[in-house]
Amino acid sequence: MPYLKAGKTHAIAVTTPQRLSALPELPAMNSIYPGFEADNWYVMFYPPGTPREIVNKLNTEIRNALGTEEIRKFFQREALDPAASSPEDLSTLLKREIEKYAKVIKAANITVQ
Repeated sequence: MPYLKAGKTHAIAVTTPQRLSALPELPAMNSIYPGFEADNWYVMFYPPGTPREIVNKLNTEIRNALGTEEIRKFFQREALDPAASSPEDLSTLLKREIEKYAKVIKAANITVQ
């Protein structure tokens, strides 16, 4: 972001599914190349067997934190749009991402050495 703001580099698009609120002038890459998406996400994982009430409490606290002015300003400065979700939403996201990148790995014949 500092390089963009200083005019030292130029961006042509964002890789998120939609435009970013911090960079509304930039189109989403999928508007240029339909189906393209390479989004970043940050999640919390807990050890297997963590009681559901603890997971729910932590999820509530994280959602509350994302709503604070301090966190909103941080995300805006970093050109990130926070999206709070549920454990079920995360499970759906992970399944979709695994399927997507499994196809990429197979098509590119990527192997671990």
